[in-house]
Amino acid sequence: MKLQSSQSIDFYPPSHLVVPQIPVLHGFFGRKGGVSTGIYDSLNCSLKNDDPEHVMENRRRIVACYGQPLKNLMTLQQIHGTQAIIVDEVTHNVKVDAMVTCKKDIVLGIQTADCVPILLYSKNGVVGAIHGGWRGLLGDIIEHTIRKMVQCGATRESIVAAIGPCIAQPSYEVGQDFYDRVCKLSPENESFFTSSPTSKYFFDLSEYATKKLLKSEVTNVSHMKEDTYTNPNTYFSSRHSLHRGNPSYGTQLSVIMLS
Repeated sequence: MKLQSSQSIDFYPPSHLVVPQIPVLHGFFGRKGGVSTGIYDSLNCSLKNDDPEHVMENRRRIVACYGQPLKNLMTLQQIHGTQAIIVDEVTHNVKVDAMVTCKKDIVLGIQTADCVPILLYSKNGVVGAIHGGWRGLLGDIIEHTIRKMVQCGATRESIVAAIGPCIAQPSYEVGQDFYDRVCKLSPENESFFTSSPTSKYFFDLSEYATKKLLKSEVTNVSHMKEDTYTNPNTYFSSRHSLHRGNPSYGTQLSVIMLS
């Protein structure tokens, strides 16, 4: 799939971050190709603390890859919740973490910096995007989103999912309280943890998201297999920034649209 852009710089999603099974325009962008500076260098898409003009230019560059104006980009005020909405037109400051649409030329954009970005496509003419933090995944945000897609005309068996770059299990150390909380939901969840001789736990966030997709009868799932934490020059990572004394950090954008 050839992307169109008015930009001469090369910052399109690498080919391995575009899923052949999703035949509409989509991609998982990283941190390269933008205009932000400092700790937000360079394709930061979060308005929090960065120069708003830089952020809007970064977002404009991304949607230009798909031949769209910035006004067609739909982003969310993500709150690590569990709710999803149906988007009929672009609006702003909606406090949810997932969205679906059957309208053409609306670019759905999800921001992440370690959490799981999930893009969804149905041949019935519906697409979706999910910000999958651990709270949302535990709270069944995936199922809530799939239900919205079905409401728009999709069938569960027709849905294709792509899990983008996120923090990998070896980088995601969690505490005893988190381990107990997840395993209390189901003893089977213990399989998503590894432990070390020092009794530290490491959680597999992307595999847990896969389990939730399968539970929602979405069986066609692709993984990008990129660790945001160990690739700080390629992706923004909240945990990497915090571990190095930076309380603020940028976010990358994952997008999908019907055209």
